[in-house]
Amino acid sequence: MIDFPIVKIGELINAGEAEIQTGPFGTQLKASDYSDHGYPVINVRNVGFGDLRKENLEFINDRIAEKLPTHRLMQKDIVFGRKGAVERHGFITEAEEGWYQGSDCLSEVDPKFWTGA
Repeated sequence: MIDFPIVKIGELINAGEAEIQTGPFGTQLKASDYSDHGYPVINVRNVGFGDLRKENLEFINDRIAEKLPTHRLMQKDIVFGRKGAVERHGFITEAEEGWYQGSDCLSEVDPKFWTGA
């Protein structure tokens, strides 16, 4: 068994090894902005325990996505619930790259420490 060190996210941020991005606020992404197809948006209900729950995804179209470039998720990002489910997290894989984080999520950009396991 591999023994990984336990490191607090705050320590990684202070060391410049990670960044945290909050999801878009309601003024940036309103319920009326969602569409039936387009780019998937990961909301708290879609964040599991090391995985993503892909049922009940919401979507945004190209026009809305262009307004939210800092909320676009990349492979090896980690998404957390910001409220209501703060203990949950999901890893962004190649399959979810380009999806967007929802309003009640945080994402951590930390590829150095993510193994994909």
